[in-house]
Amino acid sequence: MSEIARRAAVAPSTIKYYMSQGLLPRPVKTSRNMAYYDQSTVERVRLIKELQEKAFLPLSVVRRILRHTPDPGDIREVLKFRGFRPPEWGGGLEGIEERRLTEEGLITAEDLRRLERVGIIDPEVRHGERFYGPDDASIIRNLVRVRKAGFTPQRGFRIEHLKIYREALEELAKKEIGLALQGILGKMKPEELLKVAEEVMTCTNEMIAALHRKIVRRLLGAIRKEMRARDEGSRKGGNGGRS
Repeated sequence: MSEIARRAAVAPSTIKYYMSQGLLPRPVKTSRNMAYYDQSTVERVRLIKELQEKAFLPLSVVRRILRHTPDPGDIREVLKFRGFRPPEWGGGLEGIEERRLTEEGLITAEDLRRLERVGIIDPEVRHGERFYGPDDASIIRNLVRVRKAGFTPQRGFRIEHLKIYREALEELAKKEIGLALQGILGKMKPEELLKVAEEVMTCTNEMIAALHRKIVRRLLGAIRKEMRARDEGSRKGGNGGRS
């Protein structure tokens, strides 16, 4: 077991835990204190770690995936769609260098560092300069729009507040990917999956945006109603006090 753990770059306790959870096949016992694990066990351990750390899937979902599609190669091919991003997924924007953002006065370097610290954007370095891809560029430009609309630091809107979106969307993405993988593994070729993923992402993004608008408007409507009722009560109370 210690040799398998070393080759898979995990602790022996991890091997034991995976085995207790039904994620690994039992080894062939060769003697009282010895057991044989083949190379496929190493590959399976590595795959489980990838599904946990890169796809952010809970072990309950990993177990179902492995049961349905035991071939690591097939699973890795399917997972590639997570890195596939057609141009329109970036909002139609090109990437942009940090220097251009700060020179245009759209945002400060400190604002960008704070966005990085809360995990909202993650630039890459090109030729010694921070570069923001299409999605990050879209996030930054929309933050600027939010501030222009009135949600400013002076009014209490801090960049750190954006963390609620990242946390909520990460949880949503975990459930979404887990559900998708359970339904399509072994039933669709990787190239077909890319086409489906592109269409599904476009539709679900629009659906999420529309649902978000609905929920916010509903909540704001309830708040307005409550405020009007409070104002009405205050006016009646004031009139009663003068009579």
